[in-house]
Amino acid sequence: MSSRSINHPAIAVLLLFFIFNSVFAENLAVAESVPMVRILSNPQDFEGKTVMTIGYAVVEFENCAIFLSKEHAKVKDNLSSVWLADSDFEKIKSFSGKWVLLVGKFSMKRIGINDYCGEFSSIRSIDEWPSKNNE
Repeated sequence: MSSRSINHPAIAVLLLFFIFNSVFAENLAVAESVPMVRILSNPQDFEGKTVMTIGYAVVEFENCAIFLSKEHAKVKDNLSSVWLADSDFEKIKSFSGKWVLLVGKFSMKRIGINDYCGEFSSIRSIDEWPSKNNE
């Protein structure tokens, strides 16, 4: 067996590792980590920016948003929430009633049908935030 045939798989694996690692790092680098309360209190500071935040998700007909807290969601305090625009309802409904970590583009110019504080569009990821859900 030649040394050339041994190196090809190793080089291919290393090349794939570096490609995927650089793409992943690039996606994380452009998302600013921001507490939900800062987005709600100063929405103009985040206009058009891709942000990462934690909030309490509610996914139901004509009310698809993340709220500052579970208590805000219970009383439907839409001014303490951000609408999840362009969302695939079937894909995200499993997150309803849970704390989530979301990465998306924020805009205060679009407020949805229920007068939310703003909207998240171009949602890159939404995942359960287990440490909050276990409290």
